[in-house]
Amino acid sequence: MTSFETLVEEWGKWTSKNADGGGSRIDINGEDAVFKKLGITRISYEIRDCKVESYEPQPPKTTQTIIDSITNNSDGEVTKTSTIERGRSYSTQTSVTNGFKATATAGLKLEIASAEISVEVSTSRTETVGGSKEEKTTDSITFKIPPKSKVVNYRWSTNQIARFTGKLRVSGQVGVYFNNAICNAFGDSSTDHHYKWFPSADRIVRWAFDQGYADWFIDDEGYGYFAINGKSEATIHEFIVGEPEPL
Repeated sequence: MTSFETLVEEWGKWTSKNADGGGSRIDINGEDAVFKKLGITRISYEIRDCKVESYEPQPPKTTQTIIDSITNNSDGEVTKTSTIERGRSYSTQTSVTNGFKATATAGLKLEIASAEISVEVSTSRTETVGGSKEEKTTDSITFKIPPKSKVVNYRWSTNQIARFTGKLRVSGQVGVYFNNAICNAFGDSSTDHHYKWFPSADRIVRWAFDQGYADWFIDDEGYGYFAINGKSEATIHEFIVGEPEPL
């Protein structure tokens, strides 16, 4: 895995070597006065085309837990009131499993256990992004239980991992400064010599692609991007109210 900042550093070294630049340094954040004076657009990142590629395991792993059981062993109908939960809750843990730290987030929809879940995909931090939501209520329910019958209330739990992919698009320009004034840094036969050059992100990525750097590409719109992948693990709890059944 090679970060964009590392690509810029390598482009500077490669260009300096081929143009007698005497060494190079980079300004990735646009802090140089000339950078600011020229009004050059700083580097920014965006996650695009984020989508689920697969779910595992198939079929989903499910477990059943009894959360309440009311039994009528008598010969007559009984009425009992119980406080139970109904509805659904879920929790998620989402992470990009390759790539590098960059300020970018995107939404991703999962479909697990007949539920559509929205999660956040982020390269803005190194830790996992977690989330949770409750779509359940706690109700007092009165059951009429026939003779020799019972009512069992369950919690169905489903755990599944979604594998996803996406494109971490990079745009803007960076500053690459050389110890010696050089010309033709962009390969366009220019004869103007400068100490400071401001290549665009797509120029850097095209160079990296030609050099064989893995996971860096140019999209259909001409932007450079890093191919990311990751996983989102979701656990869903569905609370189900049972019907009377014979003992």
